[in-house]
Amino acid sequence: MLAKKLGVKVSFEPVHEFPGISEEIWNDIGIRDKEKFHCTVDHIIELKKQGYPIINSETYLKMVRDGKMDYKCRASGVIINVTHDGTMETCRVHNEPLGNVILDGFESVWKNSEEHRKEIVKNCSGCLFFLDIRKTV
Repeated sequence: MLAKKLGVKVSFEPVHEFPGISEEIWNDIGIRDKEKFHCTVDHIIELKKQGYPIINSETYLKMVRDGKMDYKCRASGVIINVTHDGTMETCRVHNEPLGNVILDGFESVWKNSEEHRKEIVKNCSGCLFFLDIRKTV
């Protein structure tokens, strides 16, 4: 595995089918062969057990394989994305701007967006993007 050879770690995430992208594209790149997908994730789990440098936990990989989100999202408290223009967002699925760090500063946007970040998580149907997931349900 290239990651082991290079001395780096790798993480895996399933494709997330965002709305607004054409059915034609999803038919081309989406996960359509569930059996092949399950076998692929089982192989990744086996590589992890063998000591390959895979960041994802076995628990997370099994949730991905089975499509079961058995966790409470914590993205709003631990993940922040700052875009090229200074816009701050917390979630890759919702892409809701929380403020602008160039104009208002990181600390100010972080503090002022706390309630909005909680609301984003509360109203989310979930995803399987990789975080340091520990069961918190």
